[in-house]
Amino acid sequence: MATEGFKAAGLEAAWLTPLPWYSELTGGAFEAIAADDEHPLDFGSARHDNVPFLGHFKNLFDVNDETTLELGQSLLQGRGADDRWHGSYGADLTVRNVPARNSNQHGWILQGEYLQKGSYPDGGSYVREQDGGYASFQYRLSQVWWAGIRGERARQSATDFMVDETGAAVAGTVDRGSVNLAWAPSEFSFIRLEYSHAKADAGIHPTDDRLLVQLSYTIGYHPAHAY
Repeated sequence: MATEGFKAAGLEAAWLTPLPWYSELTGGAFEAIAADDEHPLDFGSARHDNVPFLGHFKNLFDVNDETTLELGQSLLQGRGADDRWHGSYGADLTVRNVPARNSNQHGWILQGEYLQKGSYPDGGSYVREQDGGYASFQYRLSQVWWAGIRGERARQSATDFMVDETGAAVAGTVDRGSVNLAWAPSEFSFIRLEYSHAKADAGIHPTDDRLLVQLSYTIGYHPAHAY
């Protein structure tokens, strides 16, 4: 998608269901804010009953003693400045393997997610406007080294390298593939080197190559792990 994130102020609550596996349902209501650079999703209708809401359903299963499967579904809906209903919908999957022996030496994580954004014009049927997804595979080479590969596609997207002759952003389909290598001396820090190549069907520069170096360091409060 062109931009991502939902940053409006609001209130959320989560419920751990009594199902025999780990199953969590999250719901939230938020302030309606007009779309801008900081709030790319347009839920800014002036109607007094416009309260954008979020829902997420997460389920975690034990495949065996070493492997877990997580499935999730998400939705976000609200009225836009055009007074139409707008929404974003998604589904995600994570398969995580942690060997019973040498659990801090080997293992892998397979992840994928699909997202879709659309609206209901004039109270009619749902119309898809943008969608995209990714799949990634991370493998633990040793206690401190990880390697990975990732592929993604977005339709009706506008990225920083998809522009016309005037420099204005244009929308189209873009595919990106990347490989990465990370050094993680602890659970709270890592340095990652990544190379990616992208190809688009729009714009005067249809390809893009990037080299990224990322440093992450976490201090202070740290929530419990999901696994």
